[in-house]
Amino acid sequence: MPMASLTSLLFLVGGLSLQSLTLQERLQAEGQRRLEQAEDRLASAAQMLVGTIQLQHACLLGLAREQWSSAGCVTQQQLSRLAEGEVLGSPWRLRRWQPQMSPDPSHQVVDLELALPAGAGSPALVSGFAVRLTGSPLRVTALLPLGQRGGRP
Repeated sequence: MPMASLTSLLFLVGGLSLQSLTLQERLQAEGQRRLEQAEDRLASAAQMLVGTIQLQHACLLGLAREQWSSAGCVTQQQLSRLAEGEVLGSPWRLRRWQPQMSPDPSHQVVDLELALPAGAGSPALVSGFAVRLTGSPLRVTALLPLGQRGGRP
């Protein structure tokens, strides 16, 4: 009898271990899915922001964010709407819009960084994008994701 009880106990412990591993894998998969959704929301926010700037505020394309308020082509209210917004029910915030130095002013790359705060089961996330500008006047030719960046949203 003791041998049968010991065998049953071993099977029970083995079964619980398998269930615990399965649960851990599911939790990791869920965490990865939420991270991917947050990345998608930031990519959507980047597309919306870049589209808005190109269509409504093209005068800002080649300027660093710190120069926008003195550009004279946007109101303070418009600047506020460019600094933060909402996409797919999630708020986002503009952290950086910084053109990189280029020997040719008709070809520039802007370093864009957006943040998504944690909320509703989604992780906090900061992602970078490269915005390629060409022409005179400048226009957007590409928006490329650069991936997650460190820092607080």
